[in-house]
Amino acid sequence: MAHGLIAAVSVLIIACPCALGLATPMSIMVGVGKGAQAGVLIKNAEALERLEKVDTLVVDKTGTLTEGSPTVTGIISLSPGGEISLLRVTAAVEKGSQHPLGMAVVRAAHEKGIVIPAVSNFNARRGKVSQAMSKVNGLLLVMNWLCRKTVSLLIIKRPLRIRCGWKALPLSMWPQTGTLQA
Repeated sequence: MAHGLIAAVSVLIIACPCALGLATPMSIMVGVGKGAQAGVLIKNAEALERLEKVDTLVVDKTGTLTEGSPTVTGIISLSPGGEISLLRVTAAVEKGSQHPLGMAVVRAAHEKGIVIPAVSNFNARRGKVSQAMSKVNGLLLVMNWLCRKTVSLLIIKRPLRIRCGWKALPLSMWPQTGTLQA
């Protein structure tokens, strides 16, 4: 059976290579179109191909699995012992933000009793970057949201010296959810 299939595909490739070249993109477009009709957004063909390997999909549309509120679970500073300082300046940038991840950073700073410094010229580009100017030492603080899972903070100081740090902000699971998450 397998030999027959290989022979058939070989004949198809030799006789009409264009048909096979068109069949693959056409089937992907049909899959994306059918998904769109069902209200599913498929961003690229790779996502569609990877979906074939999925055996279980858990969707939390109603908030029954997660609390729906991100929390800061870890802070990594490139400066030894700089986690509190990093959280302070990160919260300063995000204090004016309405983004759920920004609000999680501010909440984490309040929970640790950190006094959040005032900033000026707060600017947030929707879904991209928050930036603010600190009155102390003329710092320009830029907050980049990366990979939808982590946060990167650049502190650009005069003379140009750059420090970086990351925070992990996953959604917290309801305690009664158990071990459903991967």
